[in-house]
Amino acid sequence: MGLEFTILIMKVVFVNPRYQEWVKSLPLGIAYLAAVLRQEGYFVEVIDANAEELNTPEVMVRIKTGNFEMVCVTAVTAQITHAWQILKAVKAYNSRIVTVLGGVHPTALTQESLSQDCVDFIVRGEGEITLMELIHAIENNRQFKDISGLSYKIENIFQHNPDRALINDLDSFPFPARDLFPFPGKYSSPYKLRRYHATLITSRGCPGTCIFCNKNISGFAFRMRSPENVVEEIGYLKSRFRVEEFHMADDCFSWDQDRVRRICELLLENRLNVSWACSNGIRIDSVDGGLLRLMRKAGCYRVSFGVEAGSEQVLKKIGKKIRLNDVRHAFEMAQSAGLVTVALFMLGNFGENKKTMEETIRFSKGLTTDYAQFTIATPFPGTPFYRIVERQGRFLSRDWAQYGVFSQPLFELDGLSAELMLKMYKRAYREFYFRPRQILFILYKRFRYLNIVDVFRLFNSFVETLRRMIK
Repeated sequence: MGLEFTILIMKVVFVNPRYQEWVKSLPLGIAYLAAVLRQEGYFVEVIDANAEELNTPEVMVRIKTGNFEMVCVTAVTAQITHAWQILKAVKAYNSRIVTVLGGVHPTALTQESLSQDCVDFIVRGEGEITLMELIHAIENNRQFKDISGLSYKIENIFQHNPDRALINDLDSFPFPARDLFPFPGKYSSPYKLRRYHATLITSRGCPGTCIFCNKNISGFAFRMRSPENVVEEIGYLKSRFRVEEFHMADDCFSWDQDRVRRICELLLENRLNVSWACSNGIRIDSVDGGLLRLMRKAGCYRVSFGVEAGSEQVLKKIGKKIRLNDVRHAFEMAQSAGLVTVALFMLGNFGENKKTMEETIRFSKGLTTDYAQFTIATPFPGTPFYRIVERQGRFLSRDWAQYGVFSQPLFELDGLSAELMLKMYKRAYREFYFRPRQILFILYKRFRYLNIVDVFRLFNSFVETLRRMIK
């Protein structure tokens, strides 16, 4: 196989396939990969088919024009079908192009993707070092057996090298190569205040044991970028791209409170005057009142908390390890700090029934929160939840494109029917939002802490949320 790929990799293209999502987020995974390869002297381009709404033929026009030696495609579960389509088209056009697939779905179900004739290599887990070593091996006609985190085929026999150790020195990477993307104009979110926003990842890994979470990429070990490195990137994005709002996409942004305090202090010392939000759901047990007040002072205006359920029984079964009294206290502290709050709930998780979902809806209405987001639990490949459904329940769909919608049941388990989950999902939104008390609470909070422009933008985000729910 080594001789088959004896070529000089001069030009590499990364592709982000299309899929349905509420927001258009720049795929930071391949943005980091592109930055690392470019730093090593390779010519790199990016095709973000999701942001530019390109179908497979349109993607292929760009690939043919670029005359690339390697095509690298990333895929979460909802993207994997389109990823295979793109790679099949690449091989049909020129079988000598090296095809590489990476991301959370092929890492979780490696055999499935490797069985596709169009896939030469799968980069599992964190890919920066693995991809670089793969390119060097191809260029120097070396074997692949010593490259950790790599899967491939030799005469149709699957080879899975050992997993790669997690990367600890995150500051050693260059900033994501956002200049290769249609950034910032093509990336939007209904939940932002400013014209342009950027998503940041300031840490990797999560020590939590929630059964619905996939740890195949970043693992359990919490690793951080330094506060100086984070604030330097914020300053760079503001000066280079006029970005004035940042959404932290970490799994555990506030896990190390001292680090967050230092980030806030640096933002204030450098007078960057930016808005930012913790949009991915920070942990209830990782904040206190003093930290939240400092975050607000440093420009944070919104925090989302991963609550998941209003039933102590369900929280225990899904491995969340929080108590409902702690949830109430965290929201009270955030409200006192002047932050917009979002409570993130899941319906239909392991251990759920009609009674526990009613408890969640009732609990959400009793919280002092501005917004609540409800989703129907999705058993993603690679998660303990997925394995539970495989053993004890049944999947209603293996159409991977549906695994990113979060508003339709994809499984049934222990008497938990799809009809019941959908009914409770609709009921949750209806009962939480269509209350005069909640509408008045939102308006009072907005006018108290935000200016009229911010009020208008947040109102638009509220309308967009309801529109999507009804649709």
